Amino acid sequence: MNPLTTHLWLQYFMISKRRVESLGRFLTALLRHTPEAANLDMDKQGWVSVSQLVNNTQNNDKPTCLEEIKEVVERDDKDRFGLKVENDETYIRCKQGHNGRLGLELKFDTPAPPETLFHGYPSHIEAEILEKGLVAMDRSHVHLSKDIETALSVAKRHGEPMYMVVHSGRMVRDGLSLYLSDNNVWLADSVPPEYLARP
Repeated sequence: MNPLTTHLWLQYFMISKRRVESLGRFLTALLRHTPEAANLDMDKQGWVSVSQLVNNTQNNDKPTCLEEIKEVVERDDKDRFGLKVENDETYIRCKQGHNGRLGLELKFDTPAPPETLFHGYPSHIEAEILEKGLVAMDRSHVHLSKDIETALSVAKRHGEPMYMVVHSGRMVRDGLSLYLSDNNVWLADSVPPEYLARP
């Protein structure tokens, strides 16, 4: 789009909060779990071409153009998406949370973590967590939170929310790896039960 067309599009079609949320959910599902549903060519870092995404998902309730996708990325309150431009092509990806079956090789920063992090979970799986620790299940990593409120808000989507304290500092001192995603989510390959404690 030329600058005038883009300006008119944004002025006329400034998308609603509801559409931002709807497209955010759609993009998250597609980019984290099912890129093949739209025949997307995803590289090992999780990037896909925005033009391919738009072309392959054309219908009334899917992204219509680059400008709409940029607005969703900018207004996403969970900071789930990244954009980059390479050789005049714009690419998008989710910053973390991908399904392990995609076999991605995402690169993350590895700064020293806080001494403790938190993991939210529904109450009905507590015994299993205490026995087996935290495992990634169908995701590529276990997600850890910097604060209790965030951990509980994640857990409440799946049942009565509870949280575990994760002794992240001790994990790293013992040689286990923790990563920090581009949107500041702490990630672990797994968390053995000896690094977990009830509050």
